[in-house]
Amino acid sequence: ANDAGPHERVRVSLGVAVMMRLIMGPLIALVAVRVLGLEPQIAQGVMLQSGMPTALQALMISDGAQAPGLAAFVRSGVLYTTLLCIISLPILVSLIR
Repeated sequence: ANDAGPHERVRVSLGVAVMMRLIMGPLIALVAVRVLGLEPQIAQGVMLQSGMPTALQALMISDGAQAPGLAAFVRSGVLYTTLLCIISLPILVSLIR
């Protein structure tokens, strides 16, 4: 049985979403640029863009949705991905040079 309350499940889901955005996005982009054989400068741009924080547009879209708690979840995702990009983007830049 799962003893985690709803707040704990949201926290775990948010953590997974943030990591998917900041880690899996660049990994998927890496595979894509290798498969497509993009020129180095274009590949670097794609890689850098893939590591950017969640867009505010997602928050605007979620505000209009009729799902309770969705806007708060997305708002948290935007906040955390933006804050963590202070760390992740310099690492990504150093890796793609």
